[in-house]
Amino acid sequence: MAQVTPEEILAGHNVVVRDIAERLRRLILEAAPEMIEKGYSGWHGIGYTHPRAGYVCAIFVHDTGVKLGFEHGASLHDPDGRLRQGASKGKQVRYLELRETEDVDPDVILSFLVDAIRLKS
Repeated sequence: MAQVTPEEILAGHNVVVRDIAERLRRLILEAAPEMIEKGYSGWHGIGYTHPRAGYVCAIFVHDTGVKLGFEHGASLHDPDGRLRQGASKGKQVRYLELRETEDVDPDVILSFLVDAIRLKS
């Protein structure tokens, strides 16, 4: 899979989608500055790998919004049922779907992120 920059992944998307993705990028990297961020053209996403936890999450941009996918999302504490299964109905990955800038709730996202890192560390 060809590696590209996160900016290349976001190019061409509307302002709302780019803003959501940029907010997520900032939240993730501020909460866990040791994360390695990489753009992946085949996924059309931006992946995050933690030195101890491995692959943790990814941002996937679409025409109508953004999905923040957690590699082991099915194992995360989700009492409000916010995480969704993808179309493939896999057993482990779960997503937060974000369509508006206001959908980016730092408390919710950071809770899932910290839990995801702790789960695999």
